[in-house]
Amino acid sequence: MLLRRSPTMETVCMQIVLVLLLLIVHRLDGSLSPALQDLNQSQQLPVDLEPEFEGTIQNISSPTGREAILTCSVKNLGRYKVGWLRASDQTVLALQGRVVTHNSRISVVHEDFRTWRLRIRQLRESDRGCYMCQINASPMKKQIGCIDVQVELVHRADRYSNTEAAFQEHFPVCVPIWRIFPNSISTLRPMRLCEHSRSACVTL
Repeated sequence: MLLRRSPTMETVCMQIVLVLLLLIVHRLDGSLSPALQDLNQSQQLPVDLEPEFEGTIQNISSPTGREAILTCSVKNLGRYKVGWLRASDQTVLALQGRVVTHNSRISVVHEDFRTWRLRIRQLRESDRGCYMCQINASPMKKQIGCIDVQVELVHRADRYSNTEAAFQEHFPVCVPIWRIFPNSISTLRPMRLCEHSRSACVTL
């Protein structure tokens, strides 16, 4: 009769380790353990997502003296940076949250590195034009939005009225009138009086 050998301590330990590994990989209900779930999800995510624009920059129209705000929305920015430039001459206005131009009327703000706003206060006619929101990806990505600065009519009217007043000050307008002299009732002699002066400028 053959005697069965009792399992050694090494064999028992190996069996215990094997059971523990099986429990780690699969729970009793068949689902993955939390550690393996996190590992599986991390493997499914892309290593480096490319940044993309969300929507487009809306063009705006605003009168002089007011402010204009251009909004640029970006997702998956990651390690990349957002810059604002003037489209006409490629002048860099701001990079990320830092303004690099020497124009104190310009500022830039962002919300969670997703929504970027270029703000121009006290608009002037020289601010009219298009502005570029740029991402320094490879290849470079950009969007353009334009500002139409409207000159208020009251400003133009003031300009013209001031010019007219200055002209009349230096060149008085003479208005012809008629005067009856008492010595000759039947004789009418014309005389012009300056509009802005009490004395006659021309006597005929």
